[in-house]
Amino acid sequence: MATYDVRIITASYRREPPDGPEKDQVPVIQIFGRTREGKSITIEHAGFNPYFYATRPPPSLLGAFKNDPGVVELKEVTLEIGGTPTPCVKVVLKQPWKTPEYREKARQKYDSTPLAADIPFQHRFIYDMDLGAAVRVHGREEDPKGRYTTDLFVLAERFEPCDPFRPMLRILSFDIENSMQDGHILCIGIAYRDRGEIQTRILTGKEREIIESFVKLVHELDPDIISGYNIDGYDLPVLVDRAARNGIPRLQLARDFSDFFHLGERFWRIDGRIMTDVWWAVKAERLSLRMKQETLDYVARQLLGEGKHELSRRKIDEEWERDREKVIRYCLNDADLSLRILEKISRIEKTLDLAAVGKLPLEDVLHGRTSNLIDSILIRAADRAGVAVPMMKMRGGRVEQIEGGYVHSLQPGLYEWVI
Repeated sequence: MATYDVRIITASYRREPPDGPEKDQVPVIQIFGRTREGKSITIEHAGFNPYFYATRPPPSLLGAFKNDPGVVELKEVTLEIGGTPTPCVKVVLKQPWKTPEYREKARQKYDSTPLAADIPFQHRFIYDMDLGAAVRVHGREEDPKGRYTTDLFVLAERFEPCDPFRPMLRILSFDIENSMQDGHILCIGIAYRDRGEIQTRILTGKEREIIESFVKLVHELDPDIISGYNIDGYDLPVLVDRAARNGIPRLQLARDFSDFFHLGERFWRIDGRIMTDVWWAVKAERLSLRMKQETLDYVARQLLGEGKHELSRRKIDEEWERDREKVIRYCLNDADLSLRILEKISRIEKTLDLAAVGKLPLEDVLHGRTSNLIDSILIRAADRAGVAVPMMKMRGGRVEQIEGGYVHSLQPGLYEWVI
């Protein structure tokens, strides 16, 4: 049996078998991270089922759910709600993606309030196993080739707590230069740190070859974090659009070779890796408050003492025809500056420390809200004490929510005597 101390980068789940009928699919937890020795690792755990609670379940609910093939088990429990012990039923399901359907049945059809029914499945696993930001995993080691891009692949049998540690995470920074005339990609610049030194790569050639080479390089370097300056607003949309135009419907950048997708307005989700925009990182550190501009050139000059190379971006097509090496140097410089800015502001290191306190994967703290940290601590405590966990959000219905602090909306202008 293999044993590794792992710092968790991201957590998710996949469907098994992936190509089988949906009714036969079951979830498999995936945990991605770095070992204490610095190797990338994927951990799988099967057999964990999603669940939620329903308050004061009527006989009709119990009868219907008991005969439902999507329900694995019904267990009567007593939870404290508003200081009062309340009869509930724990509804254990076969598939986490079906949880919204069953909680709505409980609420609308049987007039039973669902509890703890909007906790993401991977978080439910982390809470129930009481995993921290770092964990010692015991399991059987498998060959990751063809399944994952990581150095190691372990089928977990059990977990133990271990002290948090800071592994050397690999960050890949990239920048795209593309035509202003028809949008096609001219080149992609890559920067990453290896053995303490920043290394750079440039990808040129036919557009389809550039995109395929980028995906291949991500698999080869296996970064924990993919970054760049304003990639959320520019480079990633360009990459997706140009890939589609070249007959590449799926950009398999994830550690399990899956596609990545847009998550909300600001973030992109990629299984096993973190996609983070350096522009957002600078804003999150409140550095933009003392920046007169938010361009890469200005931010780099303020933080690193050097700026971008000179090049007319609006005349990129002419520059490319006249002096390709100049454009390549410009592209690589942008990728290099983005990487060094992210390192300079220590955004990742600070988030690793916060994740250790909140007992969460790095991604959930880097891209999540402060409430994620609070939920991680309070939900575990509530579960131990038998206290009901209310739902925080629901689409298509009203749920009693925890009241937050008052937030006063301000109109733009000059304010004096502000306390």
